[in-house]
Amino acid sequence: MRAVVANELAADASDHSLWMYRDDNKVPDGHTVKLVIETSQGDLSKTIERDGHPLTPQAQREDEQKMDSFVQDAELRQRQKRRHEQDGEKANALTKSLPDAFLWTFAKQDSDETTLRFEPDPQFRPPTREARVFAAMAGVMVVNTSQKRIQELKGTLTRDVNFGFGLLG
Repeated sequence: MRAVVANELAADASDHSLWMYRDDNKVPDGHTVKLVIETSQGDLSKTIERDGHPLTPQAQREDEQKMDSFVQDAELRQRQKRRHEQDGEKANALTKSLPDAFLWTFAKQDSDETTLRFEPDPQFRPPTREARVFAAMAGVMVVNTSQKRIQELKGTLTRDVNFGFGLLG
């Protein structure tokens, strides 16, 4: 597992690719679909659908004003870039804690893939609020055996996780 984590972190550090993708975000109070274009100065997004319907002309204008603000405002782009960097640092920290946060067992192995099951390690003491989720997560990870790279990671919460004031994560 430590070799897999090291490979993932090295690959992430050397990946400078930019993507264009469709962000389909479903939450209990709504469903939004956006087209996102990554740039070196931040991500530009255009909302194309809300709750299964195209945007109204007014909502389209508001969304375009948001995009114009992003293009024109260097400070706004810099703030977004800082947030993305902070998110990346948190993701790396969580990735680094994978070997210690869980108890790992082999589920299946062949020449191409290794499937591992994981459950919380009761000895794990989460160093951050974000890592507290690991103490309540179990699931399956599929690793490319030869490259030692994560192909798939599926986890579910086995119990509620509370963050300050009883808010559920």
